[in-house]
Amino acid sequence: RMSKDELENRVGNSTLKSWAAYQQRLDAMVDQASLIALAMDDLRWYASVMSAFMCLRCLRAFRANPRLNIVLSTVQKAFTDFTHFALVLFAILCGFVVVAHSLFGR
Repeated sequence: RMSKDELENRVGNSTLKSWAAYQQRLDAMVDQASLIALAMDDLRWYASVMSAFMCLRCLRAFRANPRLNIVLSTVQKAFTDFTHFALVLFAILCGFVVVAHSLFGR
């Protein structure tokens, strides 16, 4: 950001005729940059969700191959066991996270 004297020295014949005009255009540019940053965050979110759904769609292709269909049916039958295992693992890891945070965190 330029000082008022630097701006007045550099303006000469440019389109910015005053310090207020310069500040107004600079504020508009900063607002536009913040909107672009928010749009990039949204884009990352949409890309990750789209990737997850594309992976789930690949599971439908497993039904066409008999060997892969066996794997898919096995995973479907063991889904409740996988879910219970994931919950227990999550609870244990949360305990480790709390201990690590208390020892090494701020």
